[in-house]
Amino acid sequence: MSIRKQSILMPAMALLIAASFAPPAVSADGALDLVKQFPDDAWGFAVVRSIDNVDTKCQMFAEKLGSPLQVKVMLNALVPVGDALDTTKPIGIVMLDAVKYEQQGWVMLVPAKDPKALVEALEPGEEKDGIRECTFVGETVQSAIKGKWVLVSPDREALVEVLKCEKFAGSDFSKVRAEALQRSDIFVSVSLGKVTNAYKAKIMPMVMIAGATMGGGVLGILESIVEGAGQTQSLDFALKLDSNGVALTVLTSGRKDSDLEKDIGKWKNSSEPLVGWLPKEEFLFAWGSNDGFGMVPDILVAVGGGSKATKAFTKECAELIRGIDRCAIGISALPDGPGGMVGLTMALETADSGEFIKDVRSAYQNVWLLEDVEGMEIAKKALIHTADAETIDGNKVDTIRLDLKKLGDDVSAADVMQFEKICGKSPAIRFGAIDSKRVVVSFGGGESRFKSVVGCVKSGDSPLSANEGISTASSRLPGARVSEGFVAIDTILRFFKRVATVTGGPDRIPFEVPVLNAPLAVANARQGKVGRVDLFVPMKMIDAGVKIRQQMTAGMDDFDEDEDEDEDIGSSGKASDDDEDEE
Repeated sequence: MSIRKQSILMPAMALLIAASFAPPAVSADGALDLVKQFPDDAWGFAVVRSIDNVDTKCQMFAEKLGSPLQVKVMLNALVPVGDALDTTKPIGIVMLDAVKYEQQGWVMLVPAKDPKALVEALEPGEEKDGIRECTFVGETVQSAIKGKWVLVSPDREALVEVLKCEKFAGSDFSKVRAEALQRSDIFVSVSLGKVTNAYKAKIMPMVMIAGATMGGGVLGILESIVEGAGQTQSLDFALKLDSNGVALTVLTSGRKDSDLEKDIGKWKNSSEPLVGWLPKEEFLFAWGSNDGFGMVPDILVAVGGGSKATKAFTKECAELIRGIDRCAIGISALPDGPGGMVGLTMALETADSGEFIKDVRSAYQNVWLLEDVEGMEIAKKALIHTADAETIDGNKVDTIRLDLKKLGDDVSAADVMQFEKICGKSPAIRFGAIDSKRVVVSFGGGESRFKSVVGCVKSGDSPLSANEGISTASSRLPGARVSEGFVAIDTILRFFKRVATVTGGPDRIPFEVPVLNAPLAVANARQGKVGRVDLFVPMKMIDAGVKIRQQMTAGMDDFDEDEDEDEDIGSSGKASDDDEDEE
């Protein structure tokens, strides 16, 4: 791509990015009408809701960042079209076949109150077949009028293709994609299958090299990824910003009757809180799934190379994981006490919990047969498994205890003390079947915590889903989900500060961490034949990050000022005079 043509594309994308900050109050009416102007064989497109009130929305974020931003002034300087532009309607840009048009097949559709006046503002030349050469940001482009839109493109043939299009991208939009388009501030769609298949001949040699370099079953995984990308009809990104936070939705649609479409159709949604089996604690991370561990078993088998024993063990673990139907995993910061500072919880649902426990015991015994794993002999001595070691709340529980003294002479008394502060005086993994289908695994907090987890799974006692932060974040996710996850950044940072305090180590987080109770949230769901992934970043987290950054910047400025003052004193000779007076 030439520098001349790049200079045309960059202002167009800048206009789109700026408009993406339009406030949610701006109407998205007409977004689907705009998409219906794009050819259905396009490689991708982007739509923004409007440029109205862009200054207001940008100012909201500019105030948080302490960086004034006058978007309309910038836009008027970039594209001086006056009142001809309709700032209440969506703007779009479509990318046609990049191979055919040598990366120049983009066409921008700009809504206009007066299309003719808008074209005149672009200093047009003579009209030929409805197309006029114009000056756009100092460059010569092609322009044309189509209904209420002015079309702009660096390539005349690409412009004609959009002008004369009869089969449109929006004509077969699914309801899910249409709703995501209409509620988003910016919507980007990529026809990933078209792009992948067009460049497959160039991609596959790189895949082969990467697979051969990494070894194992990596090549098969990479080939599956390329195959899946080639079966993707559309990959959509819908971004929405408002006072609650930033929400990103990713939609995946497979080609009709493709393996990808069939695989998405197998996803199992649940309307229940999937982290509801976890106890209500000060959590760092929580994740729940109604569809087990997804592709993890297949990936495990693919990369599980090595000796015959290693391959057999990997396959055994994959089958064990494949037998899990629903699961919840959590990591929590526990209050100070003999049970340690960190708690791990797993609640699993299987076809037969008793058989599952037997398979876990078998896998534990087989792991010691792995000869190509370093440190296996030491670990075997230090880790002690006891079947049915305890009875907790009527449930037989296995334990795997760690004897720190058997880890070797390199472990000092100070190391043992620090480890016990974090993991407890008698660290043990506990696991057992609590009914015919469910299994509970816990680490940290001792027997009492295992009992509380069992109560949560069986009776719904004080579930983590009742946490206010999770409830708020959950309301921003789809109602029915395949899986959900929550990450409490503030709790994680405070936990590491606690660890530094109790172990006497350096505090690598040089600022106070506020209590937010506003976790980052993620979920995936199946909606019809479309796979959906949502990511939500709450505004509380963004605000806290900005304030911490400002505090740290202010601290650095104060430090620099102190250094400058010291230099001034030294350069003035005042300090030397004082020394002489003392003498």
